[in-house]
Amino acid sequence: MSLALHHECTRVPVTALASCGPLLLAAEGPFVRFYRSKDRDFTFLTTTRIFKAQSIHGLSVRSESPNHVAVVCWGGKLVRALELDLASLHSNTESFGSDVLKFSCTVQTTDWIFDLSWGPSHDSETSAGSVGVCAAVTAHNALLEFTIERQDETLESPPLAIALSELTSSTRSILYSAHLLWDSLDSILIAAGTAFGEIIFWSWARNPVAGPNARIHHVFLGHEGSIFGVQISKELELVSRNGRQRLLASCSDDRTIRIWDVSIASNSVDAAAVPDEDLDTQRTRHTGFSNAAFDEDSSGAACVAVGWGHTSRVWTVQFLDSQLSPSGYALLSTGEDATSRVWSIISKDPNSNSKAEAPLFNLLQVSTSAYHSGKNIWSVTVLGSSLETQQVVCGAADSKITARPLVYLLDSRNRSTEYSVEDIVSNTQGFPDALNPQEVALAHKSSRMAEFFRSYSFIDSSSFLLTTNSGKVYLGSIGLEPTISNSVSSSKFIDYVEELSGYSVCVGEISLGLGYVAGSRGGIYIYRKDLPDLKKIHNVNGKVGGMFADRETLMITLLGRKEAQLLHINSANVQEPIVSRTVTVVLSEFVTGLVITSMIYVTTTPNTKYIILGFRKGAVAIYSVLQTQDVNSSSSEPKVSLHQTLEHVHGKETVTSLKWTPSIPSQSTGHLISVGRDGCCAVHFINFSTHTFALVHHLVLPFGSNIEGLYYHYHRLIVYGFSSTKFVLYDMTNEETIMSVDAGGAHRSWAFQPQASEQGGGTLVWTRASSMHICTQHGPNHQVIRSGGHGREIKAVASSTLRGSNGTSKQLIATGAEDTDIKIFECTEDGDFVCRRTLRKHTTGIQHLQWSDDGEYLFSSGGCEEFYVWRVRLLPDSLGVGVVCESICEPESEHSDLRVTAFDVRKREDWERGFVIAMVFSDSTIRIYAYVSLPTPTHHLLYTGTYATSALTQCTFLSPTMLLTTGTSGHAVFWPFSSCLHPGPPNFTTRPNPPENLPWIHQTRIHQSTSKILTSLVLDRDTALTLLVSGGDDGSLSFVVAAVEKGVETRETNGVPNYLHKPVHSPVIVTRVHASAITACVAFTREERIFVVTSGNDQWVRVWEVVYNIASASAFELSPEVSLVSGSPNADSLEIRRLQKIKTNVADVSSMTLLASKQEQGDGNRNRGTTRVLICGVGMELIRLDWNASP
Repeated sequence: MSLALHHECTRVPVTALASCGPLLLAAEGPFVRFYRSKDRDFTFLTTTRIFKAQSIHGLSVRSESPNHVAVVCWGGKLVRALELDLASLHSNTESFGSDVLKFSCTVQTTDWIFDLSWGPSHDSETSAGSVGVCAAVTAHNALLEFTIERQDETLESPPLAIALSELTSSTRSILYSAHLLWDSLDSILIAAGTAFGEIIFWSWARNPVAGPNARIHHVFLGHEGSIFGVQISKELELVSRNGRQRLLASCSDDRTIRIWDVSIASNSVDAAAVPDEDLDTQRTRHTGFSNAAFDEDSSGAACVAVGWGHTSRVWTVQFLDSQLSPSGYALLSTGEDATSRVWSIISKDPNSNSKAEAPLFNLLQVSTSAYHSGKNIWSVTVLGSSLETQQVVCGAADSKITARPLVYLLDSRNRSTEYSVEDIVSNTQGFPDALNPQEVALAHKSSRMAEFFRSYSFIDSSSFLLTTNSGKVYLGSIGLEPTISNSVSSSKFIDYVEELSGYSVCVGEISLGLGYVAGSRGGIYIYRKDLPDLKKIHNVNGKVGGMFADRETLMITLLGRKEAQLLHINSANVQEPIVSRTVTVVLSEFVTGLVITSMIYVTTTPNTKYIILGFRKGAVAIYSVLQTQDVNSSSSEPKVSLHQTLEHVHGKETVTSLKWTPSIPSQSTGHLISVGRDGCCAVHFINFSTHTFALVHHLVLPFGSNIEGLYYHYHRLIVYGFSSTKFVLYDMTNEETIMSVDAGGAHRSWAFQPQASEQGGGTLVWTRASSMHICTQHGPNHQVIRSGGHGREIKAVASSTLRGSNGTSKQLIATGAEDTDIKIFECTEDGDFVCRRTLRKHTTGIQHLQWSDDGEYLFSSGGCEEFYVWRVRLLPDSLGVGVVCESICEPESEHSDLRVTAFDVRKREDWERGFVIAMVFSDSTIRIYAYVSLPTPTHHLLYTGTYATSALTQCTFLSPTMLLTTGTSGHAVFWPFSSCLHPGPPNFTTRPNPPENLPWIHQTRIHQSTSKILTSLVLDRDTALTLLVSGGDDGSLSFVVAAVEKGVETRETNGVPNYLHKPVHSPVIVTRVHASAITACVAFTREERIFVVTSGNDQWVRVWEVVYNIASASAFELSPEVSLVSGSPNADSLEIRRLQKIKTNVADVSSMTLLASKQEQGDGNRNRGTTRVLICGVGMELIRLDWNASP
C-alpha cells in the first residue's frame, strides 16, 4: 500500500490569459486550461501543468501558421515553452496527446519576469529546428533574451530547448510593471513602471558596428501612486495630427489612466551608442525617487491624456486596434473594482483655443462591464481579429472567466431607439379621417394637457399595445431581425376611447395573443390582432386600479373597493372574445389590504381551482374557487372563499409577481415562487389538501430592491427589475446577469417581453422624458467560460450531505469569505464546483461555518457578533437548493463590536430540532446557548464565562457536558457544565433563568502562542476517548488525548450524562511541521487507522498518521518517505508518522474540509478508495489522497 497525493480540481485566481485565432489559454496556478472558440461558444479542451508549484504570471503566444502555435509561459523566475500542433487535433475530439503538445524544460532566471514578448520572424527561423526568439523584462529592469529551438525527438530530452542570454544587467530600480515592444529585429522599446510613480521609457538596440547599446529616453512623472500597468503602442495614424505617433499608456494606484507621447523618443532609438561607463550610470540613477523639480533631465514630455473612471486601483491597460472604432484606436483597462472598461482615444482639434498645457487627447469611456464578484480582474485578452467583432475575455480573483463583445461606441450593446408621439402618429397606418394626424397635432398644441405615452403591454413576442394620454390606442410592431430589433417597424392606429383620456391601464396575455385596456369609468376592452379595433367586453362600477391576466382569466381591481372581479375569457374558436363567467373576490382590508399587485390562477382538480393574490402590504392570499350546484337550476356557480393567508411574505413591501410550480404527480401540492420590492425571492411549499404551507426558500438577490417579475426559461428561473437607474434581467439559477439597460429607474411606464430563444434576452419598452424608448437584446450580455466563486479570501468552509424528500442526496459545500457572502457549492461528477446559492446577509467577513449532522442546518458567524442559523432543503430540480435564514442570535454586548471567532454546535436528540451552541469571542468570553426551531426559533443564553485576558480562537464539544477551548495564550482549557441541561425541550414561554457562570479547569499548554485551528476525533464513543489536534502560529502541531477523568464516575443529572474530561497525558507537540502558521487541519479514520491532514501559509499540504496504543495496532505498510517524528512504541503514548506532502496552489490557506470519497472496486474483495480534501483560502483546490497508488 502506498499513498499518493494529486490535484483533482483547482479553482484559484486566473492570472494570465492569451488567445491565438480560435484558441484561448487561461492560467490558474501552475496549470493552463485550453479552450476552443467557435461561433462565440467556448469548448473546454484540456488542462496541462506547466510548473511544479509556481503560479503562472504571463502567457505569450505566437502563430506562424493556422495549425501551429508556440507559447511561452512564465511565473516568478521560471520560463517554459510549448508547441501546439493543431493539425494533429481532430476537429471533433477534445483530447490532447503527446503529438499535440510538446514542451521544453523549465528555465530559471536570476530575477522575476514582468513581461515577455516574441520577436519578429526572420529568415533564420525558416529552418525546421528554430521556433523563435523572445525578450523579457525583469523586476529590476534587466533585459533577457530566450532562443527556443526544436530538438531531435529521438533523444531522451524534451522536444524544445531554451537558451538564455542577458542583454542588459539589472538596476536598482524597483519595478511594479513593465512592457516591451519589438520595434524591429534589432531594437526593443521598454516601458517600466516603478513603485514610486515613475515611468522609465528606454530602449535597447543591436548595433552591428558599435555593439549593443541601451539608453533611457524619458522618465515620466505625473502619477500619484505606484505604476501597475504600462503598454507601448505601435505607430498610430491619429486624426488631426501630422505624421505617425507612438503613445505610452499607464495605469496606477491613483485610479487614473494616462497617455504619454513617446514619438520623439522612439524615433531616436538608432542614435549613437552610449559608452559603457556612462550606460550603467544612466540606467541606475533612477531608483524611484526622482523629482521633476530638481532633476531636469527626468521631467520628460507632458501627459497628453488623462482618464478617470475606475473606483479603485487600475491593474492593466492595453491598446486596442480595430477598424470598428470611430477613432481607430482605443484602450482597455481592468482594475481592483472588478470591472473592465473600454476607452476611445479621441484627438482634439489642434486649432482649438485650449491652453498650451492642456492634454492633446480625450479619453472617453465608452463601456463598462462588471461580471465578476469581489475584487481584482487580474488578466484580460482580446479574442478575434481587428477586422471583425472581437471579444474581451477577463479572468479575475473569483476564478471566473467571462467573455463579452468588444464595443467601441457609447453603450452600443444596449443602445435604444427613441420615439415621440409625433413619430408614432406620423408612421401610423389606418388613421381614420375623423382623426387626421395634422388635426391631432393641432389639437395637442391647443390643449392644456400635453400628449404623451401612458402605458404599454405586449400581446406577442414582437407586438405591443401603447396608449396615449388623449385616449388613443396603437399597436407597435418590432422587427425580429437583430439589425432592426430596436426599431418600431410599423405602427397601427387601433381605436380612440374617450374614457381612456387622462388615465388608462393595459395588460397583455402572450399565450393567447390578447391585450386588455381599461380606463377611469370601468370599461374593459379587449384586442386581438384579427379584430379591427377594441371590443368592450365588460364594465365595472368604478375606476380600474389594475388588471392581471393569467391565461383565460383576468383579475380586475377597483380603487377604494373591498372587492375585485375575476373574468373568465373565452377566446378560443370564437369570432370575438367574450366573458363567459364573472367571479367576485372579497378582500380583507385589515389582513391583506385592498391593493392587489399580482395574481395567478391555479387548477388542482376539474372542480377545484385557486386564486393566489399578492398585495402591496407584502401578504399573499389564497382563495379557493369551488363549483357549487344551484338547487333551482342545472347550472353550477363558483363559490369563492379565503383558503389561507401568508402574511409578511415580503415584509411590508409589494409582492410584484407570482409563479406556481406543481408537484408531480400530485397537483394539490407544489411550490409558490414570489418576488417583491424587498429585493427577495421567496418559495413556499403549499399543500392545498391539508391547508398547510412552509417557507422553504427566502434570499436577497444581488441587484436591488425593485424586483418586478419572474418566469421560467428553459428550466432556469429568471427575474427582472430595476437596480438604481438600470433595468436588470437576472438568471437566478446560474446567478448571472443577462441584460442591463439604463432606463432611468423604476418610476415610469414600461413593459418587458422575454426572448423565446434558448439564449434568452428580451425587449424593453419604457417612457423617459415623455418619449418612448425601445431596446432589444438577443442573448446574454456576456458569456461565462468558467464559473467562479468568491472574489475575496475564503475564511471558512464546511461540507455535508443533504438528503431530499424524494430520496435524492447531494453533497453541499458552504464557503464564507471576506466579501461577506456565503456560497453553497455542489461538487459535480467531473470534479468541478458549481455555485448553487449565494447567501447575502452578513455585513462583515465570515469567521466560521458548520453544518448540522444531517445537513439540514447551516450555522455561520462573523464580526459584530453576527450569528445566523440557516435552514437548508433540497427542492425540485427547477428550484435547486432552498435556503431560509431561520434565526438570528441577537448580540448581548452593548456595542456589538466583537467577533465570533469560533463556535461549535451539538444536536440534542431529546429536543425536536434543538441544538446547544457554544460561541467564543474576541474578548476572551464564552457563551453557551440553547436553540430550538419549533414552534418559534428561539435562542436562550445558558452559560457565560471569561478566560484570562487573551482572546479565544477555537472551541469544540467533547461531550454533552464538556467544552474545550483554545486561544492566543497557547493553552487548551476545559469547561464543564451540566446543571442547566434538562431532558426534553426547554420551555421558553416562561421567564428564563439568568445565565450561569461557567468555570474552566485543566489548563494545558499546547503552543507557544495562538492556536489557529482545532479539530477533534472521537476514538471510542463508549469511553468518550477523544483525540484533539491543534495547529499553531508557531508552526507546530499538538496532539492531546482526552478521556473521562479516572476515579470520577459518569453520572446523570436529571437524566443527562455528565462527562468530566481531562487530558490523558501531556500533549505530544511536533515542532516545525510547517514553515509558517498552521491554519487548516482535518482528522479522520480509514480502515481503523487515524490520519491528519494539515496545511498553512507555506502552502504545503501534509498527511500524518496517528497511532494510539500502537502495541495493539496492525502494521501500516509505509512508503520510503514515511518517517517517525514523535512518540515511542508503548501503550500510553502517541506515535506521529509523516506520510506524504504536496504543494497546494491556494494562497493564504485558511480552512479545509473532507469531501465524500469516491469508492472504486479493485481486484478481489479489496476496496480501492480515495479521500478528498478541499483546501480553501485565495481560491479552492481539491486534493485527492489515493491510498492504493502504484509505487
